Amino acid sequence: MSISWPAKAICIVLLLISAGCADSQTTSVEVDPGGVNTSVLVPGGFGGVVGGRNVLAATSDFLVGFGGSVDVPDLPGVRHPLLDGELVDLSDGVVRPIKPLLFEGEEVRVASGAANNSEVVVIGEVCSTVSDEGLCGSREMVSSRLDPASGEWAQMHLPDKVAGTIHQYSTVQVLSDGRFIAVVRLIPSQGSMLLESSGTRWRLVRIFDSDNVLSECATDSAFYRLYKSGAATEKNQADDPAASVLVSLEKTDLKIGSTTNIDLPELASGFGGAGLKMACGPDTVVVASGTPATEGRNAVDTSVQRLTSKGWLPVRVLNNEKIAGQMFPGEAVTGPRGVLVGGRTASVNSKAAVLEFSGVASDGQVTKLDSSQRTDGVPIWKGLSGTVLIIKNATDLDTETVVTEIKVWP
Repeated sequence: MSISWPAKAICIVLLLISAGCADSQTTSVEVDPGGVNTSVLVPGGFGGVVGGRNVLAATSDFLVGFGGSVDVPDLPGVRHPLLDGELVDLSDGVVRPIKPLLFEGEEVRVASGAANNSEVVVIGEVCSTVSDEGLCGSREMVSSRLDPASGEWAQMHLPDKVAGTIHQYSTVQVLSDGRFIAVVRLIPSQGSMLLESSGTRWRLVRIFDSDNVLSECATDSAFYRLYKSGAATEKNQADDPAASVLVSLEKTDLKIGSTTNIDLPELASGFGGAGLKMACGPDTVVVASGTPATEGRNAVDTSVQRLTSKGWLPVRVLNNEKIAGQMFPGEAVTGPRGVLVGGRTASVNSKAAVLEFSGVASDGQVTKLDSSQRTDGVPIWKGLSGTVLIIKNATDLDTETVVTEIKVWP
């Protein structure tokens, strides 16, 4: 289903939920946790541009990007996918190509990746047989780990059951101790496989038969799936795209693969659940919900709640008065130290997305960064640290990309 939001400029407010939050409601204070460390300029194509690198990850020292696309000459609107990759030395902004990832002599298309402090782990696929017409007959899944310092690849061995064409929404996530998990979706299957890394091998944790997933993430001990489980009203959603849906949350133990259902708080699930976001920290799960105002319908303000041993507790987001109200979640970014949750609101005076960071300490207290540290762009975590990288275009021409480091936690 395609959803068209109102054509208005957007502001984004990001809330940072740290690991180990206490089971208490949060309050907010102004602090400066370290501010902007450094910014580097690199060639355009890393974040937020048409055809830019679509798989991004960062170690302690390097930003790595794979994929993207380029225009096909003489064919307006047609783009050719790229298989190569580049890395940026975050100390000086120097960019160099990544040694191609090959499998039996064929270059691999990287579908997803994540990084700990020293290495990047990716999953991808390669065309294993080619027809007489030059078309790909069958594909094989591949996983490898990259040492950015040396540029060398090492194979990650997959379970026997994992084979086939990878769906574009397959994902890799890093945990706080440097382990990785992967959610692999294979075409034409409607399900997915949950994998956990162990040294140079992937271990199959569980196979999920259905895949109506809205959001998913993992803490250090469990994997959570927020998914559509049915229609909340008798209205046909094709006739009413704003109709609500029933939503369920499932928890899978990473050690033994057993699953349990988790009761959810009241959530706004209009537009097929498009306004629902979830993200995880090492021992924290956060769910945000809300919907924008549409013709004949009022907005549902964003509600942010975190799962604790006492159930769901609200996380209070203090917004700038100019953008308070009519908020809906824009994104939720899982991290090894904490969570980024983005809320959006219509703003006729803003042409760019603005990130307004806040943090939640282990005692549940919200800390709000100085307004001078707001910036628009794509946020990703730098290795296992408490530093976030903001990747954005330096100019309107997409000729340069600026990468800014903001230290959220020491």
